[in-house]
Amino acid sequence: MKRLSGMPSTKFGYLVGFFLLVSLACNFPTANPRIDNVYLAKDFEGKQPVQIYTPDEIIFGIVELVDSPMETNIRAVWIASDTDAIDSNFQIYEAEIVTSSGIVHFELSNDFPWPKGTYRLDIYLNGELERILEFDVQ
Repeated sequence: MKRLSGMPSTKFGYLVGFFLLVSLACNFPTANPRIDNVYLAKDFEGKQPVQIYTPDEIIFGIVELVDSPMETNIRAVWIASDTDAIDSNFQIYEAEIVTSSGIVHFELSNDFPWPKGTYRLDIYLNGELERILEFDVQ
């Protein structure tokens, strides 16, 4: 079979096409990580969403991340906003996780009953405050 002058061989054409596809795939912009949903719950799985807790309960924060690469940093900061026993805006606990898209679970427990009052959970995505969830202990 005679090739026309200036036409690449079939194997060469496939090879060029393959490398072109790979280079295009690598140059696509990455998605922006974002929080799709955040809520408080009485259980780890998040099947019992609530905003009011009793003093002896564990408090669960559920965060749903989407379009997030492996290096996404999510941080939860638990704060006592207004209680009789803790100073206003006292930071109780902080937890940080580096992860990718999916469900992230945070929990806050105490060896003693939680003082009654108002609390909040601040959620940070890659260092930026994204959501504030307020809840009560009654």
